[in-house]
Amino acid sequence: ESAFAYTPIGTLTISEGVEEMDTCAFFDCNNLQTVHLPASLSYLGNNVFGSCASLSTLTVSEGKYFFGADNCVITHGGTIVAGCNGSVIPQDGSVKTIGDYAFWDMDGLLTVNLPDGLKSIGDYAFYECDGLTSVVIPDSVTYLGLYAFAGAGNLAQAQLSDQMDFMGSSAFAGTALTSVDLGDSLPFIAPFAFE
Repeated sequence: ESAFAYTPIGTLTISEGVEEMDTCAFFDCNNLQTVHLPASLSYLGNNVFGSCASLSTLTVSEGKYFFGADNCVITHGGTIVAGCNGSVIPQDGSVKTIGDYAFWDMDGLLTVNLPDGLKSIGDYAFYECDGLTSVVIPDSVTYLGLYAFAGAGNLAQAQLSDQMDFMGSSAFAGTALTSVDLGDSLPFIAPFAFE
């Protein structure tokens, strides 16, 4: 864990043959701008590139477990496991889940267009993404994880899914929300969801 965290590396190409990258491996590498991952990769831990303030290009050679699209690393099961400031979430139906910690502290992510067909947004998925000012969560989403948008200090508007079954604790804590459309049928909001 955290093998290269806080280092001044600027460009990273992981060699073919590497199979695993552990949690927080390159966390808070503020000079890191470009990353390419190999087709051999079979495991990518949580928050591998979290808080990499300059990361704008993230690619992966398609392999057995992952493929890349629009600066997102996606499992063949449809989960975005890592993104960056330059990410655009594919709208082609390939994404079903935004994984835990996928966009942790990506302040340069200014907009996020969540696709119809998305089912869940994981814990800490957009944590401290200060560039976001509004979000529309499509009606296909039924689960919003813990701290999903917490700390996104400029997030002022949110429209939630009409089909959402669960909103985790502190999902929108520390935001600038002035307007929230809760939808028609949200049966459970965890404690402190908005504080």
